[in-house]
Amino acid sequence: MSPMVGDDAITALVRCFGESSAFAVGLDACLDALWDRTVFDAMALFRLSADGRDLELVSSRGFSDRALRAGEQLPVDCSLTGIAVRTRHIVSSQAVADDDRIHPTVRAEMQRLENKMIISVPLILYQRPVGAINLVWNDRHELSPAEQSCLLQLGYIMGVAMEHTQRERESRHDGLTGLLNRREFDRLVREQAARCDRYASTVSLLMLDLDDFKQQNDTHGHAVGDEILKGLARLLGDRLRATDFCCRVGGEEFACLLPETDLEAARLVAEDLLLSLRALRFRGRDDEAIRCAASIGVCEYAGDGPEEFVCRADNLLYAAKEAGRDRVMGAAEAADDTEVAGKEGGGGH
Repeated sequence: MSPMVGDDAITALVRCFGESSAFAVGLDACLDALWDRTVFDAMALFRLSADGRDLELVSSRGFSDRALRAGEQLPVDCSLTGIAVRTRHIVSSQAVADDDRIHPTVRAEMQRLENKMIISVPLILYQRPVGAINLVWNDRHELSPAEQSCLLQLGYIMGVAMEHTQRERESRHDGLTGLLNRREFDRLVREQAARCDRYASTVSLLMLDLDDFKQQNDTHGHAVGDEILKGLARLLGDRLRATDFCCRVGGEEFACLLPETDLEAARLVAEDLLLSLRALRFRGRDDEAIRCAASIGVCEYAGDGPEEFVCRADNLLYAAKEAGRDRVMGAAEAADDTEVAGKEGGGGH
């Protein structure tokens, strides 16, 4: 068995794959096992894009930040890694700085690897490529049949892991926006409610619905509508914390769970989101600039169980719609509106 990839590394990968199913954690765990049990100086894992044109960086070890930025997306038709994917064979280079098979932007950032070899191994699943892993080794030589056999085993295992974790991710995320889906939202609400009940902590919920979205969809077309939904998803990702949970729970309805956030702080977050959304512009039919607005219901968990928690947020969202849209509605505002409506109704008697 070659010292490059030993039996213990292959066994460790199988174990990591079996024990870890989450997309990021699973692939990172596999890469950690390989990193800890092999002699490679750097490694980068790529996933083949849905259209088969590019290789997208998933995870890495040992590369500089500049090299990673240069190689975060590699074209399949003009890169060393792309050759491995297209031919489904291991491809290596012993002259990284001078090998024109390596993409120019990547080659310029890999001068420090001048005295090392780079090996690109295709990840194969059911006889089709799903990605590749690039390995850097300081022992430049022609790969022996035993080394190639070990690397092919590695490619098959990582290919299965790539597919498994991708399907796991797809089952939890919305296909259009990349946000968590309704099923995952329901699970998270139960989880957060149980955490609050047990530890007397807090969580707040924002229910957000785009105003007049159907009209925009009908006027400008579904492609524009999709861009609006994806733009809102990006906004949520940019404005909320890494510890918050953003979900698409319906057509144009989104939910944001904010752990360790009380009602006052959650309302400020909602107002910030609304202001940021108003500032966005989307290109519609005939290059018309489209402005967006939303109604947001916000509430804090009150120990009333996950179903009632969501129901209160939904009711506040509907109250925001009825009050004129393009606003944030909490329990206090809803009560004030009800009181005003009652006084106006009583004035006629």
